Amino acid sequence: MENSRRFSIEEEKPFKKPGFFKRYLMAKMKRIYRRDRIELQKPLMKFLTSKWFMERDIIAFPQYKLLNNNLNILKEEEVVLKYSFPDFYEKHFEGDKEIKECGGFYKYTIELNNVRLIGGSDIIILNEKYALYDLKFLDREKAFDYTDEAIKFLKNDTVVFETNKSKINLPRGVCFVGNYSANYYHFIIEIISRFEQLDKLKLDKDIPVIMDKSCWDIRQLQELMTLFNIQNRNIIIIEKGVQYEVEQLYYISKPNFIPPNYKDITNIKAQHNLFDEVSLTFIRNTVLNSVQEKYDFKKRLFISRKNASGRRQYNESEIYEILKPYGFSIFYPEEYSAIEQATIFNQAEFIIGATGAAFTNLLFCNFSCKVICMTNYDLDVSIFCTICRLFGIELLYMYDETLELNKDSDVHIDFNISPNKMKKALEIMLTDTKPI
Repeated sequence: MENSRRFSIEEEKPFKKPGFFKRYLMAKMKRIYRRDRIELQKPLMKFLTSKWFMERDIIAFPQYKLLNNNLNILKEEEVVLKYSFPDFYEKHFEGDKEIKECGGFYKYTIELNNVRLIGGSDIIILNEKYALYDLKFLDREKAFDYTDEAIKFLKNDTVVFETNKSKINLPRGVCFVGNYSANYYHFIIEIISRFEQLDKLKLDKDIPVIMDKSCWDIRQLQELMTLFNIQNRNIIIIEKGVQYEVEQLYYISKPNFIPPNYKDITNIKAQHNLFDEVSLTFIRNTVLNSVQEKYDFKKRLFISRKNASGRRQYNESEIYEILKPYGFSIFYPEEYSAIEQATIFNQAEFIIGATGAAFTNLLFCNFSCKVICMTNYDLDVSIFCTICRLFGIELLYMYDETLELNKDSDVHIDFNISPNKMKKALEIMLTDTKPI
């Protein structure tokens, strides 16, 4: 690992912020794109802004494979993906506890020539007509909101990008770039998981990995990248929102599917988040093989969000006062390395906290661990409960019953958890009894 080198792509001239006239035209064009009716202004505005915007038809792997007979498919495997429903205390543990399966999905690796990669985006610009974006075609109910770094507008199968082209071409590389890649959860579940496929391929070890600079700047993500990069490939980091021409790109599909956002959170369904058990097991085993044998920390953890983002704030101090007599200690995950976090979670017997990226570490818990996750609404978000069910970890959700859920609700809204209900839920889980 120590010999792995990192190369940063530096632009000859930094990208300038657009002036007033350019900002006005770009804003005008975005408004026109969002309207359904045809406007006489549109052809003129498209001409004026042609250097700043580009349109492509988005396409998924199965369709692109049919259109391109010369596509070099290095690996293609049909897989069964899994999901489960969350279990809520307020619903008296009545949730469906079975792991569900969905077939007809593919893990694949393809070689693409002369394509464009966009920093911080899941989209690959294939040519003058098409862009590769598998996630869009999994949204059969049209529920997702595509908040991708590259997407400025998306309707039906047409996507509009803001052109921010680099003058630097990359000869070759393996794509480890993605939307929300600097988020701890997305990085582990969607980015690092690609090593499970890469390690099986017989690719020249001189072919570098291309990743987002925003990931490399976070020490825990850099640590994980180094841990999983067992082939000691060089790492090229690229800037967010910038397009890079790559002469020979090896694209490994995401094994797990996580929607970026929702138009209406009342439409969230457990089956929208789908997981490949093989890739999750690979991540779990790789990290657990590196955990410290013993870490001096309490076995009952209360995960604090005080140093996290300002989203989803709640009555944390009040809840902690309830938990202290039961031997819970406050844990600030961001103060620890990735391996230290995994070790502490693995040694824990009980974990309580509000939903957030730190709960990604549930992937590394031991099979006897119990977890209470606090959240705002009783939504069928399956990003943590599926992981727990796959690895035998008992997870219970608690939510704020005073909040009214509707189509305008914010998934990141602050909330309040009843201290009395927390105490009852904790005692139930400690005694392994269920309410009558």
